[in-house]
Amino acid sequence: MKPLRFAFADLWADRVHFLCAAALIAAMTAPLLLLLAVKSGVVGTLLGELRQSPEIRLITVPGDHQFSPADIDEIRAWPQTGFVAPQSAAIITGRIALKAEGRRGAFVTGRVAPTGPGDPLTDARAPLPADAIILSAGFAQRLGVSVGDRVSLDLERFEPHPAVIAPAFRVAAILPARAAGGLFALMDPLSIDAMEAFGTGYAVPRWGVAAGRDPVERVLSYEKLRLYAADIDAVGALEARFEARFNLNAESQLSRIEAVRRLERNLDAAFAFVTGAGALGLFAALMALFWAGVERKKPDLSLLALMGARPVALAQVPMVQALIVALGGFALGLAGYALGAALVNDWFSGSLNGAVAILPASPALWMLAGVLATAMLAAGAAAYAAMRIDPALIIRES
Repeated sequence: MKPLRFAFADLWADRVHFLCAAALIAAMTAPLLLLLAVKSGVVGTLLGELRQSPEIRLITVPGDHQFSPADIDEIRAWPQTGFVAPQSAAIITGRIALKAEGRRGAFVTGRVAPTGPGDPLTDARAPLPADAIILSAGFAQRLGVSVGDRVSLDLERFEPHPAVIAPAFRVAAILPARAAGGLFALMDPLSIDAMEAFGTGYAVPRWGVAAGRDPVERVLSYEKLRLYAADIDAVGALEARFEARFNLNAESQLSRIEAVRRLERNLDAAFAFVTGAGALGLFAALMALFWAGVERKKPDLSLLALMGARPVALAQVPMVQALIVALGGFALGLAGYALGAALVNDWFSGSLNGAVAILPASPALWMLAGVLATAMLAAGAAAYAAMRIDPALIIRES
């Protein structure tokens, strides 16, 4: 225990010297912690915004094509697929005309798309009922309806049997403005397909339309589809797989995702370079400091050796001091980081949807481990020198 008591006593006696060493560690760790926090905050906020926006995961296929039900089932089974729904749009061109049931006035025209379980816009777990519709906030406002109200759908055809019908739908939900802008509606794919069948002259028994071609003769195919990747990391893979499978050009916001990922990689590289350079400088400075400390205390250490302290016990002196200095320096660095982070977050408040500087616990603990490892390695040379001190040194010098 004498070498350990000596280590603490020496720290107190030479506290100015060791406080300078702790300040050196703090001067390196504080800016690194702040850089790490800014990287995590900026990249985390940008990635968070991308993940929260369903449209970032949308894969669009320009033009009209022919997709069979089997094609839709195949796409749905891909692990990269988050949601897919077929849409017949050759006749209705993706637009519908609605008005509140029982009210006078003109029909309001808006866009329509199929929905289903797992739709990123609704997060629904069950299929939408056949007599239900989901409206955007803008569409609902124009129609003057709310959840539970009913709207009429205006459908007209001229051949082979002219007919005009207005099937009613219940407003099941209203999408928030951030989820869907403009005049937009979601319907069950079968309802959209029924509109297509009616427009192409087929009978639609579900809406009481008996005149027309037999629905059994109709060959199901879909000109469009709504396709979303499972997450932002699957967008590129889903786009590539779809293009390779169907030999069609697909479009996505992959470039926007890659821009954020590229920023993350560049910041990681910058952080690694600065951390490596700082660690080397800190290692050299601490090694010189602890080595010089052992050289100054050779007479005292040799006296301890003469009193029976083993070489391993003498080696504990610089190692214990390095541990204490490293912990104290990291604590000072954390205090410096907290001050810097408060200033940075205040300066850039409003620039991002969230704090600019956010320090994750796991990387901070890894940095603490790195500081401790650097300090202990730097004290290793001093510990080796302490182990080789000759107990007779104090006698010769006396």
